[in-house]
Amino acid sequence: MIQIFKIQIIYILAFILVCIGIFTFTDYLVFNKLYIFLDIGSDTYNQGYPYLINIADYIRSEGIPAWSFYHGMGQNIFPGDMTNPFNLILYILGSDYLPYGIAYVELLKILLTGIIYYYYLNTLSLSSIACITGGILMAFSGYMILGSGWYGHSTFVLSGTFMLFSFEKLYKNNNWRYFPFSIALIASRSPFYIYILGIFLLIYSIFRILDQDKYRLKDICFFYLKLAGAGILGLAMVTPFLINDLLRIMDSPRIGGDAGYSNQLMSGSIFTFGDFTHNITAVLRLFSNDIL
Repeated sequence: MIQIFKIQIIYILAFILVCIGIFTFTDYLVFNKLYIFLDIGSDTYNQGYPYLINIADYIRSEGIPAWSFYHGMGQNIFPGDMTNPFNLILYILGSDYLPYGIAYVELLKILLTGIIYYYYLNTLSLSSIACITGGILMAFSGYMILGSGWYGHSTFVLSGTFMLFSFEKLYKNNNWRYFPFSIALIASRSPFYIYILGIFLLIYSIFRILDQDKYRLKDICFFYLKLAGAGILGLAMVTPFLINDLLRIMDSPRIGGDAGYSNQLMSGSIFTFGDFTHNITAVLRLFSNDIL
């Protein structure tokens, strides 16, 4: 009876998420508008959409993405985000129908984020009301909705949510099967996200362990070994597809060129404090989205 009740709860959550999603994205779902923007989110029109169209056409005419002269003066575009399951849906639609499917794919990511976050909170043994509320708030959070206008940010939130869930399954239930797939999904978006979410997970795991009443050093070390092993397995699943992304990151002017701030930051001491505007922004960021 309890198991049936839990299944009914997830159906209730899914129904609520779908209703809110349809209400929010109505114009895009009925094709009155395309989920492509010309305002502050113009990256979708200038970069995201052309990239998706190029890859979709390339797959249809040539096969697996390799070299394309439609990128600058020509460059290697492998794997063309084919490791991203959500982009694969758009590629299957083809360039003619791809722009009409973007809103549906973004809504799918929003729904999945809410459902996964529900299971994450449920793993923490929270009440059903708290789990449902948390799932709704996470799915339609400001960063998720605004970030969906850039396509990649919504994938980042979904991947991070799945990582939290898979971590808790490993930590509480000794179930490691989800964790490699969460790492693979994060890495498929960008190797840089592994760095960001890896630091977050390290800090999260430390506080998670300290939150327990009793813990032994031997058990902690063994847990981190399992966590590292599952993470390495996840990276191994997508490593062949990451090499080109790593090369592109290293060649980016944002890393070593004038477009980045690396030289400026390296010129000062690592113990140097930022200016007043930066510091107050960092403090306010703890309480809301950073819109400064």
